[in-house]
Amino acid sequence: MKWIKFFGLILKAGSFFGRPIDFQKKRETILNSAASHQKERFHFPLANYLAQTRMFGTFIENITFVKNQKNNTRNIFYVDSLKIGYVRILKSGSTSLLKELLPMMDEKLSEKKLSDKEIDQLANYYANHKHRNQYQLFTLVRNPFQRLVSAYIDLFNPNNQEFILRNHLFGIFKHQMSFNDFVETLAKVPVSLLEPHFVSQLKIIEACGGLEKIRVIHLGKNKAEMDLFCSEFDLKISHSNKSLDYNYQTFYNPISLQRAFDLYKADVVALGYTDEYKKLKEFTINPKVIEVNQNMPV
Repeated sequence: MKWIKFFGLILKAGSFFGRPIDFQKKRETILNSAASHQKERFHFPLANYLAQTRMFGTFIENITFVKNQKNNTRNIFYVDSLKIGYVRILKSGSTSLLKELLPMMDEKLSEKKLSDKEIDQLANYYANHKHRNQYQLFTLVRNPFQRLVSAYIDLFNPNNQEFILRNHLFGIFKHQMSFNDFVETLAKVPVSLLEPHFVSQLKIIEACGGLEKIRVIHLGKNKAEMDLFCSEFDLKISHSNKSLDYNYQTFYNPISLQRAFDLYKADVVALGYTDEYKKLKEFTINPKVIEVNQNMPV
């Protein structure tokens, strides 16, 4: 039934003629300061050529997304010198951490001051999708409701020159969407087609070995937990990709909270965010404190 509703949403709100995209040019532009990768080319020149047309661009972008979806939930970054492997979860401090780890993986990168966009693009080259024995795996997780708001602010910011979800799933997401409209749309997408920013954190953990094999560090919840881990491996993690100051609770109302809870119930229970959910639920139903923010903060 959900698939039927999803296809209906595409027909109603989507478009089969989206923005053309040049995969190779996009990579070269972002990696202009990463000399070791500048000359690497897109592996499918015909697909890249067709993607530069309005007729085929949207189809090829979505086919590429579906084809790579399995790997999108298995991004592990191994640091041989420390014998650790970082399981990346987007919008959970991953860019900040990779700024520290990538130069350890390739000393050539230690000579360059990379932007957040370059870090994210380079991650595609250094990510490993297979398990290695004798490595301690770890990951950073975040309050799922806060993570969803952070993703919304990052991706739907009206000041962004490029809306990266413009062609995604044939354009069902719109740049000027309110948070509530965004959550309503997201709730109609099949779990197997969720974009990496929106995939359940527990699903990523399970795809990479499960809670039994992966050390979980709760970002923003237990500072002592993070400090202990950093001291064990002599890591210094600064916070990158900062959003504007805001109270994530004000983005939710009872309906959007229920939609989000249905999406991330497993995260709430398994990763220990039940108390945060209860407090947020109380906040949304208390008329004395509720301040629902429908739009992007400025």
